[in-house]
Amino acid sequence: NGNIHRSKVDSKKYKTLSVIEFFNQIENLSPIYRHNEGGDLWSGETPEHINAAILKQFAAVNRKAHHRAIVYTHKPVVGSRATAEIREHNFSAIVNANADFAINVSVETLTDVDQALALGLDCVVVLPAGTGAGVTKTPAGNKIDTCPATYNHKIQCSNCGKGRPLCLRKNRGRATGFPAHGSSKKSITDRIVNQ
Repeated sequence: NGNIHRSKVDSKKYKTLSVIEFFNQIENLSPIYRHNEGGDLWSGETPEHINAAILKQFAAVNRKAHHRAIVYTHKPVVGSRATAEIREHNFSAIVNANADFAINVSVETLTDVDQALALGLDCVVVLPAGTGAGVTKTPAGNKIDTCPATYNHKIQCSNCGKGRPLCLRKNRGRATGFPAHGSSKKSITDRIVNQ
């Protein structure tokens, strides 16, 4: 559970690494690994800005190590969150990172999925609780694959897609969806259904 680890970080029970220390450890990680499961990409000028230089360096370090990270960011890129300048900056940071893996933009709505895919971005979105195997369609007809690990307990990131996890695939042309879960799943589902 991510919250258990987050609380241990916050209470200083885990040692944290600087960016450079972390980059020096990447070659010791498994060739495919989940990055920023809790938290987000490194911030730039404000907490809403992606630090483009660090992201580009992160991509280069992984490329050199022949590693690929499963990456998500909730920093604004599409939709109406933040200013147009911030969204454009973050779009540019992702596109120019030259990553060998998808940098998944975590979006708020199915309409945001359409906007992200139209821009050529890889994206993920929350789906109503209980969404099972299969494909959900957006208003524009784009496809959202439900994350297989959410309905099949035998699947984890490490064996998803026969070693090619959905969220890792760059330029996949479709979103990945995660059904709402936890104590807020009813309110999240209500918000999604009433979009």
